[in-house]
Amino acid sequence: MPALEIINSPNHRGYNINTDHEGAVSQWVDKIIDLSSHALEVQYEPTGYVLSFELCPGKTIKQFQEALTYYYRDSPERAKTPCKPLWITKFEVKEITSDSPEYLAVDDPTQPYAHYHMALILDGKKAREKSLAFFLVRCQRNGLVAQYKVSQNKHDNKRNKSL
Repeated sequence: MPALEIINSPNHRGYNINTDHEGAVSQWVDKIIDLSSHALEVQYEPTGYVLSFELCPGKTIKQFQEALTYYYRDSPERAKTPCKPLWITKFEVKEITSDSPEYLAVDDPTQPYAHYHMALILDGKKAREKSLAFFLVRCQRNGLVAQYKVSQNKHDNKRNKSL
């Protein structure tokens, strides 16, 4: 298994990146840059989000990705403005301390917290920010997602080199 390379410089491959949280993993940042470049080619107003979420027991990331694709591209609710979401996903398990933001939200903070991070890009011309919140609430109600947090990129809808 290759070692993870940590970036501590705020510039990587010609892009400005946020390294305020103990650096950034080069492999993850490279994937986000590639995803963002692709979004600029295929979407009118790429709008980036970073989701952190925990799936309900027995649910898989594939089920979440299928639900996301269906909601934005195929559902009758989106018939007039179908949108192809673009994403990359990584799985993480971490120990939670009382200082962790997830501490109060998880059922048992003494257990390792298994969750996903997803860099998601939606076409802002076809999918508004509220549609993502609506989708995630629906996933919670249907027992797919246990909890979630959405961080929005402050450079949305700007065609620049800041990530």
